Amino acid sequence: MHQIVRFANETLGVNLYPGQAEALSEFYETGAQNWLLLAGRRGGKSLISDVIACYEALIPDFTDLVRPGEDRYILIMSTRLDNARLHIRNTVKLLKHTRAIGRMIEQVKEDEIRLSNGVVILSLPASARAGRGYTASALILDELAHFVDSMGNSSADAVVDALSPTLATFGDAGRMIITTTPASRSGIVYDLFDRASQG
Repeated sequence: MHQIVRFANETLGVNLYPGQAEALSEFYETGAQNWLLLAGRRGGKSLISDVIACYEALIPDFTDLVRPGEDRYILIMSTRLDNARLHIRNTVKLLKHTRAIGRMIEQVKEDEIRLSNGVVILSLPASARAGRGYTASALILDELAHFVDSMGNSSADAVVDALSPTLATFGDAGRMIITTTPASRSGIVYDLFDRASQG
């Protein structure tokens, strides 16, 4: 098992189900930059997203890739504002499980957690405009297949196109994590699934 599974258990107090632990470990062991996790409702996708956010905020060392004083972001995008804020509330609880990690929390707002190591975990509702301009080492798209714009049209492709460049500073070390319940046999999630299925 990859160290992220031990991190989840020992640092965050999360006992992942065997399937969750296996999937998460397999992804990190491949060293892949991007991950598409398809699971049904109540399949633990948001919890896995929050574990990844904590791990990416605390474990990888990117000090040589960011300017002195520049914040490094972990961006979480969700379908709605209340989902985005729930990610922050749950992530704060995970970080506070271990006293030493809890002391790293400098500030908590409804949409962000600021840590003493210069990392900001920022959670926003899905929008192609909302996440622009940040320097992110991890981009987590929770329920990407269900992202819609103000007119009710799918916005998943636009969000991915707009936010992918936030990872550019970190090259192959930047990660895009997509956790979602499938919605239809069209759109970016289906295209990614089809490409992955064909190797």
